[in-house]
Amino acid sequence: MHSSELFHTLLRYFSVSAGVYVLILAGMYGLVDGLGLDRTSSYVLVYLIAYAAEYTLTLLFVFKKEHAWHKVLRFIANTLAFLLAGSLLFKGLLQLQLHYLVATIAVAAGLLPFRYWSNKYFVYA
Repeated sequence: MHSSELFHTLLRYFSVSAGVYVLILAGMYGLVDGLGLDRTSSYVLVYLIAYAAEYTLTLLFVFKKEHAWHKVLRFIANTLAFLLAGSLLFKGLLQLQLHYLVATIAVAAGLLPFRYWSNKYFVYA
């Protein structure tokens, strides 16, 4: 991949990620502060919804691939792995008395490069 093409792919990926993270933060705030739901349950629920949106946007807009069921299966496996890792990190950050929105951003930022790599070379390959 040429550097210009890589730059544009990364720009599209970070744009989609930023939009998804806005959805995540709004969802977390709405469920936790608005509805009074548990922070960890809200985290899992919001991320499941966000990952569904992310699959479509990343498939079509970032990597410009066509839908195939094997990609969906790889995305589900990838999502479960990251949801588990993210949930454990989130819970750990909550135990350190970090505010749940700050913990959400920290986990998202920390996992972002690994998600890009796994999406590019595993899910949408």
